[in-house]
Amino acid sequence: MRLKTLACRFAPPRSGRSLILAYHSIGSESPAAVPEALFRQEMNLLSRAYSVVPLTALVDRIRRGETGLAALTFDDGYQDCYERAFPILQEMALPFTLFLATGFLQTGQCEWANGYSMLPPLTWAQVSEMQRYGAEVQCHTHEHRRWSEQSSEAIERDLRTSRCILEDHLGAAVFSFAYPYGQPHDIDGRGASLLPACGFRSAFTTLHTTLNAVSDSFRIPRMSVNGEDTAADFVQHLRGKRDVLAPLERVKSACIRALHGARRPSGGLS
Repeated sequence: MRLKTLACRFAPPRSGRSLILAYHSIGSESPAAVPEALFRQEMNLLSRAYSVVPLTALVDRIRRGETGLAALTFDDGYQDCYERAFPILQEMALPFTLFLATGFLQTGQCEWANGYSMLPPLTWAQVSEMQRYGAEVQCHTHEHRRWSEQSSEAIERDLRTSRCILEDHLGAAVFSFAYPYGQPHDIDGRGASLLPACGFRSAFTTLHTTLNAVSDSFRIPRMSVNGEDTAADFVQHLRGKRDVLAPLERVKSACIRALHGARRPSGGLS
């Protein structure tokens, strides 16, 4: 049994909360992909435990004090989302959000993660079909670069490029953003100014915790689900037992920031 699974087994469950799940690849040859049969099982477990709603609705309803809600998101834009996840989500009438890295859809080059580098991107026709079904399509940058390693000018240029491409293809407003990588050390406080300036109203991290409030619209947590998670692990997600990982992620990020800060040239990032 993996150490993470064992540690979370003894964590207390947390009731009366909501959650946002972040997926990447479903049923592909990637070692990080969630097997298709397991994904179906997870969707059955999720729909029995939570009311699955669109991401935008979840944020609004949590602000109104509602609990027991869940939203599904898929990052980057891998073609297996259309081929394998989408039919299951249609069959079960589950809403979902795509956070697309537009440069990946344009070039087919996925240079940021070796575990996914062999996977083809969605086509715009596939994206449009999922949008017609009701999927929300939002921004995951153009070049998928780590936010904390870029200048403000580079971030703003990337945000505007991606948002423009998405809106041109989709004919719909784009107002939500998911940080690439999304851990505390991957982002910084510039989101509160740069994102609204580029037309965004909310942003999502990968801090591993459920939520019962939205205290910061530009740091809303999501819980990543990947190929190493078993069905028992997924139940830990649903029960909030994996919330104990969030403080550990913050500590790890603080150490990474301290190390990188010591190595960063004078002046840092603008």
